[in-house]
Amino acid sequence: MHARIIVAVSALVCGSACGLFATLNNFEMVDQVNRKLPDGEQFDHAWWYLTKTLRLRRKYRAFYPDGGLIVRANVLTAAMFVCVLVVAWGLGFFAQH
Repeated sequence: MHARIIVAVSALVCGSACGLFATLNNFEMVDQVNRKLPDGEQFDHAWWYLTKTLRLRRKYRAFYPDGGLIVRANVLTAAMFVCVLVVAWGLGFFAQH
């Protein structure tokens, strides 16, 4: 039982780091896209929602077709969700009674 708790805490730390790095990656994407957009169309770093994120990704792909920030964002986000599942397992959410 103690090993599962250690794994869960480690996954929680790893998932938090992935979330932080995904956020910093998103900020870098915003900065790169904003350099190419006029002042009235630039993205704000705050208040993110799905349609705004999708619009940012479309603009990033248009301006930087070979850019790797979208791939990095996808990998970090997937790793974060895997860590959430590991935390849930470590805390016994998938235990059969």
